[in-house]
Amino acid sequence: MSNFSARPRQAAAWALAVLLTAASAAGQSLPAPLVVEVSPAGAITAVPPAGLWQRGGAGMQLTAPFAEWFGIAFDGPLGRTEAVGEGRLADWAARPRLTVKDHVVGSSAVLAVTRAGPLSIEHEIFMPQGRDTLLVTVILKNKGFETLHARVAGARRRTP
Repeated sequence: MSNFSARPRQAAAWALAVLLTAASAAGQSLPAPLVVEVSPAGAITAVPPAGLWQRGGAGMQLTAPFAEWFGIAFDGPLGRTEAVGEGRLADWAARPRLTVKDHVVGSSAVLAVTRAGPLSIEHEIFMPQGRDTLLVTVILKNKGFETLHARVAGARRRTP
């Protein structure tokens, strides 16, 4: 959980980056392209057979079958707003789904833009050229005219 406040029309209120690398049975990086599937909301829905390893923090191996979703909650002029970006499974808390505004898929990147009221959430999931890593960035933007205050619950993942 992280806190943030976003002033009206603020372009980049809060950002998060997560680095994922290909993993072998021995935990070593693999020099092969990563193939992942991403939901329209920006949640990863499938990983390579050997899995992925989340770098930084406590670290975590992500293997199939894999489920990811992310939640957002913020306080604004209309009170509390909560929403979820789902992957393969329904949200455990039955929160309203984020509205998908854009989902662009390229050969080495996916951009998913969702919205909950005045808050825009941009997920960019891409593979830097020549690397066996997958970078996930999340940018929150306040598109409204009032300050938002949030408790951000990041991505949640479930693996076997």
